[in-house]
Amino acid sequence: MSPILPSLAKALSLGVVAVSLCLGGAAKAAPVVIVDENYNSLGVGQTVPGWTAHQPQFDTTVPVASNTVMLDGSNTALIQNDRGVEKFFAPVSGKISLSFDAHPLTGSSDGNFVVNFITSTGSHANLVRKNESDNWFYTFNGQPTFFASVTGWHHIDVDYYTDTGLYDLSLDGNQILANYDTGAAALQAGLAIEGIWMNSGRGGAGKPSYIDNLVITQMATVPEPGALALFGPGLAGLGYARRKRAA
Repeated sequence: MSPILPSLAKALSLGVVAVSLCLGGAAKAAPVVIVDENYNSLGVGQTVPGWTAHQPQFDTTVPVASNTVMLDGSNTALIQNDRGVEKFFAPVSGKISLSFDAHPLTGSSDGNFVVNFITSTGSHANLVRKNESDNWFYTFNGQPTFFASVTGWHHIDVDYYTDTGLYDLSLDGNQILANYDTGAAALQAGLAIEGIWMNSGRGGAGKPSYIDNLVITQMATVPEPGALALFGPGLAGLGYARRKRAA
């Protein structure tokens, strides 16, 4: 047998394995569901697990199951704390998707409904808000920017990218923002997300808003460094075997 053949076979084997690992490593990791809430299994008035008041010294109110304003005939969660309520989880990075339905009530005293992510430093990544006049906003440099005037139930989708601090925003399936910088991206790029924050009210007085079907998912794509490292030697081995055979 030619001494070249074992070298060629070995190089081919290494190359095939490397390519296989690279293709597998480049595939999307399975989505990891961080939060998944609907409130059908909770009794009316029962506390929604995992939420805490941001400033309990002023307002201890946390989300509770409600049938006052329902979605598809099922319980929803009532939020009425203007100081804010929070739900924390283990820090996550990559593409973080948020999906929920919201029905902030309208009225001259109902005030703001605000939804933010909480970063690993405790800062807030501003996402979406609504005022008492049914005007929906996103934020730029701390100031609200109008994008829709709608009433009733609406579905919100957010894709937040921790590496850049940018995010996408959709309302009822219609994209409002893509790779948007609220003005804080330079400070928040690279920070993990470790919680979600909501408030409903104005001037310290809580007013009712309702949410349902709250889901937060980590949608990261993670290549395998080891597989990428193998790919180079595999190709190099093939080249070496070919040169040796040509000689």
